This record gives sequence, C-alpha cells and structure tokens, in this order.
Amino acid sequence: MIFFKRTGHVFLIFFTAIFLAGCIPLPEIFPDTYRETLDRVIEDTRERMNLDQIDPVIVEKSRELTDGSSNQYEALERIYDWVIHNIDYDVEKYRRKTPYYVDPVETLQTKKGICQDYAQLTQQLLLASGIHSEVKTGEVITEAGTELHAWNEAKADGVLYALDTTWGAGFLSPDLSRFIKRPTRLFLTSPDELQKLHRNPEYLQGKHQELMRTEALNASPKVLPGHEEKILVLVNSRRSQGNLPELSYREDLVKEARHLAEHAAEKVCAGQDWNLDLNASMKRLHAEGRRVSTLSANVYVYWGAQPVSPEEIFNEFISHRQNLDYIMSSDFNSVGFGVVQRGDLLVFCQLLAFYP
Repeated sequence: MIFFKRTGHVFLIFFTAIFLAGCIPLPEIFPDTYRETLDRVIEDTRERMNLDQIDPVIVEKSRELTDGSSNQYEALERIYDWVIHNIDYDVEKYRRKTPYYVDPVETLQTKKGICQDYAQLTQQLLLASGIHSEVKTGEVITEAGTELHAWNEAKADGVLYALDTTWGAGFLSPDLSRFIKRPTRLFLTSPDELQKLHRNPEYLQGKHQELMRTEALNASPKVLPGHEEKILVLVNSRRSQGNLPELSYREDLVKEARHLAEHAAEKVCAGQDWNLDLNASMKRLHAEGRRVSTLSANVYVYWGAQPVSPEEIFNEFISHRQNLDYIMSSDFNSVGFGVVQRGDLLVFCQLLAFYP
C-alpha cells in the first residue's frame, strides 16, 4: 500500500510489507514552496539611496566579503551566499502589512528583513564592490497567487545576472508563522531563468525537486539514533496502555532496519525504483543465528527542509489502523528501528519480529 500525506511542505511515502514487498515505482516528489512576496504599497525610498553615498558600514562589509576575489563573479557569489545564509526573513514585519522605509544598514545590523530589504542590501553590497546592480520589482506567481516582489540584477565581468536573495534564503511556513531557513544558489542565475522561477510554480517545484535529489545523493547517510530511541519509547508506551509487555529492542533488528533505510534512501535519491525484500532480510538475520519466525516492515520516506520529529513519525505511523494493530499484536515480541537522513530526505524503517 502507498499513502501520501502532505504535512506543511513535507511529502511522505509509506508502505507496509509482510515477508516480501514488491517493487514500488516512486512518484514525483517536491516540497511545498510557499514563497513570500511583497503585497503592500511601499513608500518610495529612492531619495535615500544615493549610490554615491554608500554607508561606510556597507562598504566595510562588502570589502570583508569580497577581499581576495579573483573576478567580479566570485565577488558576486560571495555577497549572494553571505546574504542568503545570514539574513533571516522578518515574519513580523511581513505580517504588519504597513508601509515602511528601507534601511540597508539596519538590515545588515539586525540581520533580518523582507524582500525589499534583501534586495536593497544586496544592491548596496554589490555596488560597494564595484559591481553595477539594480533593484528590480514586479509581479511573481506563486501557489498563493500573483504578488509583488523585489530582487536584483547585476553585471559581473560583462555578463548580466539575476539574483533573488529573499527566495534564496528560505521560505515561510504554510501558515506564515515562521521562516524556514533553506539557503540555495538556485536563485543566482540568468534573468530569463529567474523569470521562469518567478512566474511558473510547476517549473520552480521541478527545480526544487531536482536540487533536493542532487544534494541528497551527494550527502552521506546519517543515522539518527535519538529518533530511533524516542520512537521506541512511544511504541512501548502505547503497548503499556493496552496492558501488553514491552517489545524487546534487538540490535540485530536495528542493524537490519538501518540497512533497509539506507538502501531505500540511496534508491530514492537516485530517483530509482526500489524494493523491500523481507526474504533477504530473513536470510541475513538467520545467517547471524537469529531464528525469526515472523517479520514485518514499514518504511516511510519524507522530503522537506523542515526536520521531521520522532513524534510526527510515530503519530503518522499509528494513524493507519493496520500499523496500530501490528504494534499492539501478540504476534510480535521484538522491534528494531532505522532512521537515516540524507540532505532533505529522511527515511524511517520499522521491523517487527517474533523470536520463539
């Protein structure tokens, strides 16, 4: 069985197997990409942006960031990267929906702002480094509709680039309550490419999907034992409520669950079909002298910039009646969990077994 659940901007694949699961083709996976853009009237601040009067604080920061750059494009990259990694989105300012003045020095010092702040600070840092830059404003199209936005264009080494440091820094949660940091160079590109990203949500989602897969494929798998231990506590707590003995947490099952999770992560990252062969798992366990009479598995695959908590995984798991019946069943007396992360991908595998 395959289930899909959209929680915020996380996509989930889930299936249950008893003894042997067949090959399951992967669906298209992409994060929910709600993006803020300016949807209010901004008072004109051009009179405060005399480019011959760049504040010394901006000049010093630009010098610090670009010192030693071999060319203008490298300097542009350094400025873009610093802004997207260090300036946070000002959620409260966005939610006030009132006109405001833009002050690049204040943005630099407070390290927060909204799109016009990002764009003006980026422009000032670029100008201070000798790179011609302009602030561009216009409509963009997101999943939420058509909105106003601000970004930059800059000419480095004779080539015109477009850069959106606001979208490059991250995005707002679907309920607009918090900023999710997700720095990416996806929005340092050509003007034509940025226009596609700004005005075609499906194209943007496809690029995000491609980026997540590439980054996850290049990332080393990381086991999350803290998640595994917490999920065990939650599972046994639920069994206690039903007056059932705790499941034994066996290291051989943990090892196998991690193996299956890493295998699934590798295939998912590469965009390949994958299978959960529990016959092979039984053979590996038996080869180590472990006589297992019954074995079942659940695998969850999560994509998303927001970390998935053990509680979220557990609640998702028991929301399906069949899974709750499994962990409350006397057919199993042992369990092992494997939680593996690669970039924005997290894979959870649970093995339930009966040891005579």
